[in-house]
Amino acid sequence: MIGLINASALRSNVGRSHDMSASECGAYLQRYAGSKLRLWVYDRSHSKLVVRASAAPLNLAPIDVVFTSTHNVRSPVFWTAGEIVIEDDGRQVRFLDRSADVAIAASDFVIVVQDEFPSSVWEFQPFSQNA
Repeated sequence: MIGLINASALRSNVGRSHDMSASECGAYLQRYAGSKLRLWVYDRSHSKLVVRASAAPLNLAPIDVVFTSTHNVRSPVFWTAGEIVIEDDGRQVRFLDRSADVAIAASDFVIVVQDEFPSSVWEFQPFSQNA
């Protein structure tokens, strides 16, 4: 599953979220080409990984890409987003940025739009603090 959600929707029943196809997701992420991306959080006990996009061009809201059940991660800690390609074969979703040699494979991921930025920023909370 690939999804998009506003961070404000995580705090209340108000907000918007919806499923996306791999091509819709790729098109959405292309708006963030040139953004600074970084590995933000990794929770090894639940295989959750968060990639944060900041310094987004065109005054776009910052986003977090939250991967669940990560299978494979190849990535520098920081990189500038190039052409991001999303592949979905039904078993796993692959997030690829070949210009930076990034490949992340996971069961699912969701894009969290920081729609209340800068007054409020959603942060991933690992389920297990002592994992």
